[in-house]
Amino acid sequence: MSARQRNGGGERPPTAGRLPERPVHQSLVRVPRYAGVDRSFLVLEVTLVVCLGYLMGLSWATAAVVVVVVGVVHPLMVRLSDADDLLPQLLARTLMQADAYGPLPPASASPRRPSRSVPTA
Repeated sequence: MSARQRNGGGERPPTAGRLPERPVHQSLVRVPRYAGVDRSFLVLEVTLVVCLGYLMGLSWATAAVVVVVVGVVHPLMVRLSDADDLLPQLLARTLMQADAYGPLPPASASPRRPSRSVPTA
């Protein structure tokens, strides 16, 4: 007997081939955040603020830099982390790359000869 016959003709069974939908809590799928940002970025911010205070001493210039880091950079990174969890890592990775690289030699060029690491006697 088919499913159509069991339900009285024209109706399909409500769960034919589908699993029931269940809500998934965001803590199971999202990267854990501390103060709204990824842990590595928070460690970078705290290290920067502590090193500035320790190395430069307490001055108005140090306080201004700390206010900029805490008041401008941190909220910006919180907003970027809300938009995309991987964006801070992508930003850090692209900042470490060079702006331009030298051109590659043509494929038909002869390979460079390696220099000797041990001089001949």
